[in-house]
Amino acid sequence: PQTITFNPVGNKQIGDEFELVATSSSGLPVTFTSSNPNILSINGTTATVHAAGEVTITAKAAGNDVYLDAYDVTQVFSTSRLTQTITFNAIGNKQIGDVFDLVATSSSGLPVTFTSSNPNIVSINGATATVLAAGEVTLTAKQEGNDVYLQANDVTQNLLVIVLYVQPEENFYISEPYPNPNDGTCINFNIKQPSGVSLNIYLNTLLGSELGNTTLFANGE
Repeated sequence: PQTITFNPVGNKQIGDEFELVATSSSGLPVTFTSSNPNILSINGTTATVHAAGEVTITAKAAGNDVYLDAYDVTQVFSTSRLTQTITFNAIGNKQIGDVFDLVATSSSGLPVTFTSSNPNIVSINGATATVLAAGEVTLTAKQEGNDVYLQANDVTQNLLVIVLYVQPEENFYISEPYPNPNDGTCINFNIKQPSGVSLNIYLNTLLGSELGNTTLFANGE
């Protein structure tokens, strides 16, 4: 009799190409077959992963005049889809009325989509965002994956849109990237004001007291 020693394969990902290694105690050659060539194909001793799923590889050694056929040795393992990541370009400061493009790419090359946590503050149409009102909003970049790639982890950016009122009838709109204004975020703005006229500045935001110790720097001219 003869026996087969089949080296462990381990789990693989789509696109992996690797060598199958097995030996027979007789020294006779070992051949390999795949239970599903659509998932994993074999050419000689070279295996290639084409899709995600479960597959069985069988090692065989035929006998000869001296040795009987060896008992088959199998390995069952899973193949998985590839991971991917998203790069979401920084948005920067925006003000009410701004219309701008959101830019994000996935490492897989698959298209990225965007959502807004509050379309009343920032609405999104495709990759075009429009700032409509003051408040805090989260913009999320998503990629759902396909047969080859897993879904990417969402990437978010938070935006705080603030309204500054200078005099009753003059509005200044400023936005700041917002991880958290409580960390002492500084908002800078320039105001032109006639000499000798008093200047009153009011900060109006949907967040109210959550602004904490945000600092305003006013440079009057």
